[in-house]
Amino acid sequence: MWLMSLGLCGWITPDTAHAMSCGFDPRSFVLPPPNVEAPLNVRPIIRLGHDDGLADCVRGICADQVEEVSLWRAPGRVQRRARVETTVTEAESGATKTYYLEVAGALERETRYELRAKRNGVRRPVLLGSFRTGTKTDTRPPEPPRSITSIYCPMDDGTVVLERYGSFARLFGDHAVDPEGAPPMYAVWVSRGSAGIEWSKPPLGIFRPERLNADPSLFELGASSACSVPSFDFPSGETVRIGLRAIDFAFNLSAPVEVTLTRSSARNGRCF
Repeated sequence: MWLMSLGLCGWITPDTAHAMSCGFDPRSFVLPPPNVEAPLNVRPIIRLGHDDGLADCVRGICADQVEEVSLWRAPGRVQRRARVETTVTEAESGATKTYYLEVAGALERETRYELRAKRNGVRRPVLLGSFRTGTKTDTRPPEPPRSITSIYCPMDDGTVVLERYGSFARLFGDHAVDPEGAPPMYAVWVSRGSAGIEWSKPPLGIFRPERLNADPSLFELGASSACSVPSFDFPSGETVRIGLRAIDFAFNLSAPVEVTLTRSSARNGRCF
């Protein structure tokens, strides 16, 4: 069973707190958060915003400034801080960059680990967040979300809101359920051209539910207001085909789900 509380980010900046107060994910976050008991086969994730003057970067570090990200075993009473061997995969979408860290082997039990980033030209990596492992591995994938509906509002609809923040889409439905109790999280891919969705590539990003809205959606892609994040690059066209899979902290993937986003009419009040 995952141990959760209301805090979901390793570090909270003023801009991050503003985004969270609106009920949307901040642009930058680290997973797992510090208040969960992470599985021994955890796959950490770091999302950082680009420095466009609006980014709520983690401890002042935006994606543009990062030379590398890394995982470290935190120092203890009888052990020094030690770097953990990982393979890092990157994906960019919208104003965000996501780093996926895959550990070469299982982590140590009941041990604190740190996620760090090395800024360009600076020798010492900066702490972005930390988590603590439990005593178990997690190999059971979540169930996928069900009964999905969506709205899609391309920027060329001409409304003031879309002109300012760009295209966005919202997905609604029954949330994914994880057998170990991890919170709903979704990896998202997009189909470009006739190639279809390339599931073998890293997802464009990780998206989580709006936490504070009275009637929350599964998640939002793009930015519909100053509260949300321009986190997704939409292909041009009247329809967009996306793929999503629920994930947990070990990056176990649910069965894939494909959704066609079709332009919603601004006149029906759904786009703003």
